[in-house]
Amino acid sequence: HDGPLFRDVPHRSYLIYTGDESFFLPGDAALKLADADFFRCYYGRGVTAAFINLYQAVSPEGHAFLRRLNPQRIFLSHLPLPGDDRNNFWHLAEQAVKNFPRDLPSLERLEQMAWVDGEPADWAAPH
Repeated sequence: HDGPLFRDVPHRSYLIYTGDESFFLPGDAALKLADADFFRCYYGRGVTAAFINLYQAVSPEGHAFLRRLNPQRIFLSHLPLPGDDRNNFWHLAEQAVKNFPRDLPSLERLEQMAWVDGEPADWAAPH
C-alpha cells in the first residue's frame, strides 16, 4: 500500500492462470517495477489482462509497472457503485481513461457486474 497510514498493512497481488489466459489482480498494492519483473518472469507466460484501481491508473509508478508487465488489456476496476460515488471516482475514472499513456493498451472501464467480453459465461450444468 502507498502512504504512511498503510505502509505496514499487508496486501496480496495475484496472477491467475486459467486455460490460455492469465489475469493480474494487484488489489490496492503500490506497484513497483521489480514486482513487474517477478510476475512477468516467474511463470514465463504473458499477461492477458490487468485489473487495476484508479490510483494505479494515474500514478507514474503504475504506468512504469504496466509497461514492464506488458498486459494485452488493462481494465479499471475497484470503483464504487454509481449511487455510492460521493467522491466523484467515476468522473476521475473518465479522466484517467482519457489521459492514459498512449504507449500502453487503452484503459478499459468496466460497468458494474459486467462481463469483460459482454457475453456471460456458458455455465450450463452437465447432463
